[in-house]
Amino acid sequence: MPPSLYIAALSAAKVNETAQDPPNADDKESINGPVKLGQEASCINQNFSQMVLDPDEPVEDMGNPNPFEDEDNAGCVASGAYRYRKITLPGNPKATADFEQNPVKLVVRTEVNCKLPSSNELVSVKAMHEYEPKPNYNWRAHLESTRGACLATELKNNAFKLGRWTAQAILAGCETIKIGYVSRQHPKDPWSHSLLGVQTYATSGFAEQIGLTRNNMFGIIRNIIDLVMSWEDGKYLLLKDPTKSVLRIHEVPWDTFQDDEEEDDANDEEEEQELDEDGNVVPNQVRMPIAVLTLRVQTVGDEGAEQLASALEGFAGEKLHTLDLGGNRISDDGGVQLCKAVSLMGRLRKLDLSSNKLGDRDFANM
Repeated sequence: MPPSLYIAALSAAKVNETAQDPPNADDKESINGPVKLGQEASCINQNFSQMVLDPDEPVEDMGNPNPFEDEDNAGCVASGAYRYRKITLPGNPKATADFEQNPVKLVVRTEVNCKLPSSNELVSVKAMHEYEPKPNYNWRAHLESTRGACLATELKNNAFKLGRWTAQAILAGCETIKIGYVSRQHPKDPWSHSLLGVQTYATSGFAEQIGLTRNNMFGIIRNIIDLVMSWEDGKYLLLKDPTKSVLRIHEVPWDTFQDDEEEDDANDEEEEQELDEDGNVVPNQVRMPIAVLTLRVQTVGDEGAEQLASALEGFAGEKLHTLDLGGNRISDDGGVQLCKAVSLMGRLRKLDLSSNKLGDRDFANM
């Protein structure tokens, strides 16, 4: 699966992911599978966020255009606002490491759906999704009479999602959260829905109700930052299983999730094809970028080092992050060329030139 699809799947709304009987992931084409339900829930949330707006109220200009609007979809992007907020996480004066003692400043992009006309309070608008009503429990029969019980059931079945929504509202500075209850008009039709009710909560009160505290939320972020900053430079992927109190951090290669950018670059190259003197398209040369190169205890020498440096200055070295040339009889001449090539490698993280014949000039260049 391309990285863009992974990211889209992670960004899509989840449905009943913490329930005792979550949607079956085996049948990917089922309308009640997690992928299809996520797409349905995402559409519901976007449509609901526009449905609650008052068309008679004047639109507030935020000063900058929507970053996702272009000439092709002008006027079609959902109404909303993005707030870039600066947050300071205080340090721990009793910590042993200097970094842990100092405050950390974060800049985050948050989302606001609307504001209240009377008080100008910012509002986060979300929608819960009922896709398979049970005979003994369904929103149409129980929402009006037992709203508290319905919310308690959703807290059990969608604990992770509700916690995420609340944290997003806190970060955005939204004083109010509105939650809509949306159900399919027919269990077999994922495109027709009814809005059965809307509940309004103060963000602080709702956070307290679900057991989420600001200090705990920011403390977790600070602990993760302190942990990762003690490691070597790299790219890391943080994963959280919604059903387990376990957080996993995986180290991934530097070029992970960059396939889409490479495809865009490749498309640009295809559009701007080079022509020869007769107007014919010049065939593209096969070029192979490398990430790890180990030539340890070989006989590269100065001449080989110069040729290698020339290759690395081009396309071949643009993704290189590990270069091992230990024990190759490289002296000053080859070392100078290598230094020039290395200076152009923005991703290089590990360089081994031990057991060569490098002099002071090479070390000065390094």
